[in-house]
Order: sequence, then C-alpha cells, then structure tokens
Amino acid sequence: MYRSYLASGSTGLCWRTVGPSSNPTLQPLSMLAKFLSTPSKRDEIVTELDTLMSGDVDVSNYVQLVVAATIYLGVEQAESALRVLHPSDHLECVALRLQALLSIHRPDLAKKELKTMQEKDEDATVTQLAQAWTN
Repeated sequence: MYRSYLASGSTGLCWRTVGPSSNPTLQPLSMLAKFLSTPSKRDEIVTELDTLMSGDVDVSNYVQLVVAATIYLGVEQAESALRVLHPSDHLECVALRLQALLSIHRPDLAKKELKTMQEKDEDATVTQLAQAWTN
C-alpha cells in the first residue's frame, strides 16, 4: 500500500506514518519517501544508504533491497544496485537487476535474468513487464 502512495507522489503520507516503530519490512520505504521528496538531500541519503548496505543486510527483507536498488538507479549507480540485489532471488529483485542491466546496455545479461524470472513465475505481471522491456 505504501509503495503505491510513493508511486502516486504521496511521499508525505508514507514519511509521516512509517517510522522506527513500524514493521521492519516497511521501514526502508521511509528512506525512499525522503529520497523522492527532497532532491536537495539525495547525496546525503545515498551516503546513508551506502553505510546501511555495507553492514549486515537482511537479504530476506526484499523491500529493503528493492528500495536500495531504486535509490541507486535513481542516481545512476547501476553497479551499486546490482551489488545490492545480487543475493536475492525474489522476483522483484530479479526484475530490478534486469532493469539495471538494461540501463548499462547489457541486454544479453538482462535476457538471462528474464529466463530466471520466467522459470520462477512466467505468468507474474512483473515477469510480463520484464519481457516487454527486453523485446
């Protein structure tokens, strides 16, 4: 639900309601809300993210990985996004890896990621979208 708020531009709602006491899965969305709503602080947010991702990262929290990769892709750091997403096989993480590979002009590797997605869940909407990106 909060991700849809962010996508629609309602970053303030997410920022106000997701805090340190929220579910750990939702907490990274606060950083993404701050990143999207305050372009002047993006360098500071990326530095904070670098510190966060260099420590112990819970790879089972795919939302944290997706948020980190989204921020890195937002500042054109595709290699950092790929590094963050590498340990996860969650479908959304694979889709973002595919997107990062396309952003660095590696359609050959992106097609390999698409095959991984199709093996995992060929009918998923994100897989269908990824297929459209690679064709």
